[in-house]
Amino acid sequence: ASNVQARKKATKIKQALESDSPDLEELNNKLKRLNILEFVGQPLSDVKFPDELNLLTGVNYIDISCSDLKEVPNFIFMLDNISILNLRNNKFEKLPEDLCNMKNLNRVDILLNPIKEVPVNMSKFIHDLPYMAKWAPSC
Repeated sequence: ASNVQARKKATKIKQALESDSPDLEELNNKLKRLNILEFVGQPLSDVKFPDELNLLTGVNYIDISCSDLKEVPNFIFMLDNISILNLRNNKFEKLPEDLCNMKNLNRVDILLNPIKEVPVNMSKFIHDLPYMAKWAPSC
């Protein structure tokens, strides 16, 4: 009898999931069309960003300003279409070399970070950008 009840429960759960869950292919298509990713003012210092964020191939603007971050999240460097990156007012002491390899990046804001170390080839990168907010001491 308990086996029959367990099977009935499993069937009910399966039906509930099938009726309430979104079409995963449709969701995937929507995520690929997402072009702005904002985490402004969110305390992200202890967050482990999921690897799946690199699937957001349509994202061209990321704003992680005021997020208490000490390092630029790695998933950002896997997104080829980023043209604007707002890193303002975090706790970055150094800028990663990977920032210089972002081919579509044309605007970066790194103001209000306690930057002490900059990659060697960053100076060429800075001159190639149409706009880059220069680093300044944090408040």
